[in-house]
Amino acid sequence: MKNFETMLNEYAKLCVKVGINIQSGQPLVINAPIEGAYFVRLVAKNAYELGASEVHVNWNDEVLTKLKFENAPMEIFENFPKWYADGLEDYAKKGAGFLSISAQDPELLKEIDPKKIAANNKSSSIALKEWRKYTMNDINPWCVISIPTKSWAKRVFPDVTEEEAVEKLWAAIFNATRMDLEDPIKAWENHMDNLKDKVDFLNNKEFKTLHYTSSNGTDLIVELPEGHIWLVVEQ
Repeated sequence: MKNFETMLNEYAKLCVKVGINIQSGQPLVINAPIEGAYFVRLVAKNAYELGASEVHVNWNDEVLTKLKFENAPMEIFENFPKWYADGLEDYAKKGAGFLSISAQDPELLKEIDPKKIAANNKSSSIALKEWRKYTMNDINPWCVISIPTKSWAKRVFPDVTEEEAVEKLWAAIFNATRMDLEDPIKAWENHMDNLKDKVDFLNNKEFKTLHYTSSNGTDLIVELPEGHIWLVVEQ
């Protein structure tokens, strides 16, 4: 059985080799919690070994984020920093891949003024609109993954110690991402091949409707548009 360090390194490699499919000379931008610095370094190491020209990391910290929302005036949240949006767009124009590590405590901003959160969401959405064209249209490769943080792990496993909670969440993530298999990269390649087979089947059949039923009473018919295409998006 593989030890933790082996699976951790394989997970980091999986992120850049399969999740981003990093190419020689391609920059990689990582958005990550500062608590995950050790794992991010493994990702960067594997990215460089696969030919990345640069690995740039945008760090975030839950404590600082909460302090900002508690203390900064509304105008701060209404004006998203242009330099940050411009930086992402510049990397996008250079063909960068974007890896986001999502691991925030879901209740971090539970007691924050919702008007501040709404203002921040609105201003960031407007400022990042041009950058999102590159990712949402799959012009640039992008991937979202997760790692345990102490606060999130305790939300998921509240009845054990902090250390045990982190270990349990790592185990769950490794299982969900096929890291506990002998060759995770091969397993994901097989998974993608399987999805492609299913897509080819659906496209060849040219179904007009999908009819969903179940023992609990579900009886749903979904009409499909003429000439529709099923697609597996590959980065």
